[in-house]
Parts: sequence; C-alpha cells; structure tokens
Amino acid sequence: MDHPASTVAQHGPVIVWIVPLVAAALVAARWLARRIEVAGPYTAQARVRFERRTSLAFVVAALVAAVTYGARRGPSLDAESSFHDYLTSRYLPELGHHGLYAAALAADAETGLRYQGAAVRDLDTGALVPAARVLARAPTVRARFRPKRWVTFVADVKWFKHQLSVDRWSALLTESGDRGTPARAAVVGLATNALSVRSDAHRVALAALDPLLLLAMLACVGWAYGRDAAALVAVLAGTHYLVSGGHLVGAIPRADAAVCTVAAACCMRRQRYALAGALLGWAAVSRVFPLVFAAGPGALFASRLVTDRRVDRNLARFFTALAAVMLATLLVSMARNGVHAWSATIAPARTDSGVGLRTLFDARFVDGATRPLTATTTLRRALLAVARLALVAPALHGARYLRDHEALTFGFVCLFALAAPAHGDLLVLVAPMLFYLERPDVPQRALGASYVLLTGAAGYLLALCCTRFATTYGLTWALCLSVLHMLALATARAYALAKLPAHMRR
Repeated sequence: MDHPASTVAQHGPVIVWIVPLVAAALVAARWLARRIEVAGPYTAQARVRFERRTSLAFVVAALVAAVTYGARRGPSLDAESSFHDYLTSRYLPELGHHGLYAAALAADAETGLRYQGAAVRDLDTGALVPAARVLARAPTVRARFRPKRWVTFVADVKWFKHQLSVDRWSALLTESGDRGTPARAAVVGLATNALSVRSDAHRVALAALDPLLLLAMLACVGWAYGRDAAALVAVLAGTHYLVSGGHLVGAIPRADAAVCTVAAACCMRRQRYALAGALLGWAAVSRVFPLVFAAGPGALFASRLVTDRRVDRNLARFFTALAAVMLATLLVSMARNGVHAWSATIAPARTDSGVGLRTLFDARFVDGATRPLTATTTLRRALLAVARLALVAPALHGARYLRDHEALTFGFVCLFALAAPAHGDLLVLVAPMLFYLERPDVPQRALGASYVLLTGAAGYLLALCCTRFATTYGLTWALCLSVLHMLALATARAYALAKLPAHMRR
C-alpha cells in the first residue's frame, strides 16, 4: 500500500496542510505576544486576551483535525491491514506466533483455493516455502484446532480473502507478518475473541479501538500538560503525514504502545511514577522499541546515584514498576508461547518504511531516485555505529540535566538513533512535541513545536511527487533536524546548570 496516497488523492491535501500551518503560526504568535509585552507596548491584559483567543483557535484546529481524521479513516475495519493482528491474536493458542500463513492456506484450500502464489512465507524462518509443500501439511495444521475452532477459523479466513483481490491475497501470505509481540497478541485476543470480523457491528467496534486510545491519550495530555498542549497534540495526531499511516488505516489497535509511552510521560509529570513505569513497561512488551525511552530517566537515576550519592525514590518506583510489568508479562507469555516466539520478535526486522538514523544510511540512489538497500555493507554499518554513538552519548549526558518527565520524552533522540519505528508506531512523534510544549514560552521550544507540525504538512507535498520510501527518507532528514535541535537544547541546559551549585540545579 502506498502510504498514504489515498489520503492525498481522495481528500486532498488542503485541510491536512492548512490545519498544522495555522497551529504552527498560532504557537509562534503566542510567543511573539509575550515578547512584545516584555518590550513594553503590549499590556499584560491584552496578552491574556490574545492567549484566550489563541487557546480557542487551538481547540477549533483540534476539532477540524479530528473531523479530518474521521473522514479519512472511515467507520469500519480494513481487511488487509487487520489480517495479521486479528487472526494471530484470536487464534494464538493454536497458531502460536508463526503458524498463521500455513493455517490460512489450508483454510483457503477448504473453501476454494484463491491463493495463486508459488510460495508462502515461513514466519518461523523467514524463508519462502513452496505452497504445495505447505498444503501437504494441512492435516497437521488442522489437528491443532478443536473442530469448532477450525470451522470458525476457516470462516474468518474466507471473509478476509474475499475482501481482497486475488493478487493482493496471494501477496499477503509472502509478507513478513505481524510485528507485535506474543504478549500483545494475547491482550488483543481479548477483543478479537469477543468480536467477529464477519459482523458489521463488530467490525465497527474493532475499528473504534484505536480512536478510543487516541482520545485517552489526549485526555492524559490535557491532564498533565494542559488544554492547549492537548489541542496541539490532536492536530499532530490528526494531520501529520507519518502518523496517518498507522491508526488511520482501519486496523486492529496499533496505537497502544505509543499511547502508553505518552501516558507514561504524562503520569511522570504529575508525580505518578509507579503508574508511569507500569505504562512504559507494557509499551515495551507490546512493541519492544518504547523501552529506549527509559534511557533518559536511567541516565538521571545513575547520575544522582553517583554524583549526589542518593537513590532517587521516585525514579526507583518508576523502574521497579517498569521491571515488574515487563518481567511478569514475559514470564506468563513465555510459559504459554515459548521462548522462541520472543526471540524472533526481538530480532530486528528490516523495513523500507521506518523513520530513524538507519533509514538515512540504508538509502541508495538509482537514476536520482531513492531506494532502500537490500543489504548493508560493512562500511555503512560502521558509519551507522559511529553516528549512533555520536547521538546517544551526548543525549545521555544532556538527559542528566532535564526534569524527570522531560528526560523521558527526550528519549526520542535515542529512539531515532537506535531504532527505526515504522509508520504504525510513529504516533511516538507526540513525545518530542511534549518535550517542546513543556516550555512553549521559550522561543526555541515554540520553534521546535511549530517545526514538528510543519514536517507533517511537508509530507503530503513530498508524497505527490515521490515514492513512499523517498517521502519517508525526506521526512527522516526533517526529523533529524528536530533530533539535533532537542540535543542542542539539552546540551545548552546542561552547560548552564553545570555552572550552578548542585542544590540549585533542579
């Protein structure tokens, strides 16, 4: 699927460009009003009136973004986007984390073979296996199911395959499969076992789970950062090009890891450290990569332990809850699904649509067009390792001088350096947005928040003339500037605070 060509073609780029542009301009205007007041000719009362009006404008922009989001998303489930998550989570006891394609092909054969491909992806090894050999093992696959469960599984597969063209159905069983973890599949299974894709009402309910998660996230941001921040986050979630590729396509919930990461930052800002740790712990066992966000608080905890010779009790509660949730979930999941399922999940999967430092090093150019590399050379790997170290080392140093919750959202710098989240996970762009919205009255922070919004609008312009990877590549460079800006802000704060006595640094 070309992401998100349907958005541009069907609904036009006008709204999704204008709303973030207006929001970015309002952020800049509010900061400018404060500067004018300090200069003298602008009274405090006039500034307060202006801020009330801009707050109202933020809310209006958020509502427009929400309407745009709803119009683009649609009310029901998308078969292609929900195939892996739905069937893997609903039939996890029978399929494990790697048995979906073999079972789907066997079910397809029972209802009139629609699959036209010569091979099927073995999700256990990643290799392509002849379809005839997979079909020969159909009796073994069926034996894993109770008779009634097999009948239900066949009916579900029949629904999915008839929603797709023959070519798309044939290509689907050669893809790399679900990126979620076995623990996430078990939790999502609570919903998929209760709701059937063969029911119109149930499909609407399944499709509504991601929007409900987004509403919960906005409520958390409003609780912790205020109404204006929640409105700007709503604009980002509703209009940003990169964010629109995950929860917008009508899939089974994909926003859970990002939402829990953002909620963890919100809880930490409101001094709910144990809850913050539990939320980040679940995000980590759901998608693995959110664990990188703990690097900032980890640097803070270590710094206070070594420099101040004290155990920060708040951060101790955070890390205790984080470890407890991860350990309990891992043990239960491994007992049910085995260790191999987790080892295959944690192994980094290559993707041509991720956003991170690796994307910049994995690009090649053919006749002026950007393409992903099929294999990375030793030199590229070495350069990537050096670049990662050049980002992570100063990031961990700078995080030591931030507030606890700022250090968590600042973890986006380490995430950009060490991982390359794909479009379904890029709601984590809310993290740098919250880092900037912590102090929107500071010009550098206001500029950063406006810039993040503008990168979303720029994505649609790139999508009109570029392939998906080329668009992702261009926006990765744009976000690289944000990462460097965040790093510069933290470094400047570290330099300023290092001159103060230890008791005055917080």
